[in-house]
Amino acid sequence: MRILVDIDGVVADLVGALCSVLRVHGFDRYPKDITTYRFQDTLSPDEQGVVDAAMRSPGFVASMPWYPGAPAFLGSLQKCGEVVGVTRPYEHSRTWVHEREQWLQGYIDKTVHTAHKELVAGDFLIEDSTDNAVKWAAAHPRGTAYLLARPWVRAVSTPNIEWVPDYAAILRRIHMRGAV
Repeated sequence: MRILVDIDGVVADLVGALCSVLRVHGFDRYPKDITTYRFQDTLSPDEQGVVDAAMRSPGFVASMPWYPGAPAFLGSLQKCGEVVGVTRPYEHSRTWVHEREQWLQGYIDKTVHTAHKELVAGDFLIEDSTDNAVKWAAAHPRGTAYLLARPWVRAVSTPNIEWVPDYAAILRRIHMRGAV
């Protein structure tokens, strides 16, 4: 089995990291308030400038926090099959890809950096973007995309896309499909 895992929003708390940066700069932002996947579109120009500077800055990805339980989740997935990170790098950062590779070292052996996740084949995709899940599911009708519950995730009604509340639910579903 090949299990594709989006990184930001699934195991890396990008939104939490950016909200922390915004609070340091005097903007009152918290992850629970983010209800759209492209949350940067909801920011003021000043907030966008702070976010862009943080994301361009060397060390930002390396210091990004894990969601609670994420490292153990990746370890459990490794027992189910081949785990491949599929993530979109921030195009304006010279260090994003390298730092992401280092950040994942010891947890994921292969990572594909692309904005077009639908081009990557797998049996499962674990994602926090409804749009990415829909595109991937259309390109891989025999696969299953799992949309992890986050405040910005929209539910969809598609045969091969499932909304899941947490990591444990994903592992149960993969086990039920005979991946172990």
